Amino acid sequence: MLSEGNSFVLEGPSGGVRWDVIESPGHCPGQICLVGEPGVVSGDNCSTVGTILVPSGEGDMGAYISGLERIRDLRPKVLFPGHGPLVANPERLLTHYIEHRKARHQKVLEAVREGNSDIPSIASAAYSDSPGAHPLLAQDQALSHLKELQRTGDVENDGSGYTAA
Repeated sequence: MLSEGNSFVLEGPSGGVRWDVIESPGHCPGQICLVGEPGVVSGDNCSTVGTILVPSGEGDMGAYISGLERIRDLRPKVLFPGHGPLVANPERLLTHYIEHRKARHQKVLEAVREGNSDIPSIASAAYSDSPGAHPLLAQDQALSHLKELQRTGDVENDGSGYTAA
């Protein structure tokens, strides 16, 4: 199993390319990226076709956002996502993903501050700008954000619902 700090060389017709492994959990535990001279193989951290689900069960929204920032800070020339074509301007896509998640994070917090206390109503308020979003996926993503907001002390859940801390 590959983990942070591992590296390997892939040989090709024009020589070898060294790839370093960095951990970038969030979408799922154990998620890694490969960093090499050609760019970053980002796996399921990014996609050029749709959005990335950060499941509430095994995902970690805070780690996901931090991982995206870490990849962006590497300033890769090219990004090789797990889905869709390669990305020739990785900084723009990564910044879009980071800003989108942070904005949604704020919308979830605002939904709680407005008095929404259960996941369906929080998701409905936080995803009001995305009427095409599947309600169950929106609820799962809202829960991922709520877990991170609980971890940071911004939201509490006493068993009867979510409240702003």
